[in-house]
Amino acid sequence: MSGAGSRLRRALARAPRLAAWRAAGGAAAVACLALGSGSHAGPRPIETCDGGCPIDDVDGHVEPNAGPRGARFVTLPDVVLSHRVAQKLAPIAEHYHRRTGKTLVVTSGTRDPQSQAEAVFDKLQAGDDIVRLYRHKQAAQELRAAYDRHRGRGRQAAITAMAHTIKSQIGRGIFISSHLRAGAADIRSTDMTALDRRHFVEGALSTKGVSVLYESIPPHFHVQLE
Repeated sequence: MSGAGSRLRRALARAPRLAAWRAAGGAAAVACLALGSGSHAGPRPIETCDGGCPIDDVDGHVEPNAGPRGARFVTLPDVVLSHRVAQKLAPIAEHYHRRTGKTLVVTSGTRDPQSQAEAVFDKLQAGDDIVRLYRHKQAAQELRAAYDRHRGRGRQAAITAMAHTIKSQIGRGIFISSHLRAGAADIRSTDMTALDRRHFVEGALSTKGVSVLYESIPPHFHVQLE
């Protein structure tokens, strides 16, 4: 099996709702990933940055920030990217631009416990199963328990409790997300066609040292350092 094919299978194995893809062959699996995940219960959530920053402002538009000089990607306001993540995104974005003529939009980068708690809160509110999503099951269960205990007191109370839980986990050397280690970025997918998504995945899988996962709640591509 080629290196890209092997990495594709690893990416699919990590996806929470994509079990049907695991039996697919290489090209077919790429096509499935390019199309995104299937439908699921509940309303489709809007895409957000760091779980709390809407893409559109009151006028329906947010001007993204320019990426590094010469890079074919931009970031939403307040998104912070580590240098090593930006370096990995550059060839992916270049590949994507060559194939589509479009520029990638980064909607989330490095997170602190507060912004990670906001992201997880929004996932839980939208009905996502974070225990299936995250590799560290115990950490995910702790966050879900904090959410369940405090959500009745409102959004901010639940997020504060979850942020406290994340800080405690970090103190024990547990990082539920690579965003907390400045090792991940989320890429806007809602403006991509099926072919655009295929080209994005091809570029990501041809870049050494990264893995890619499509998440449907909210819809985006998650790229992280391996």
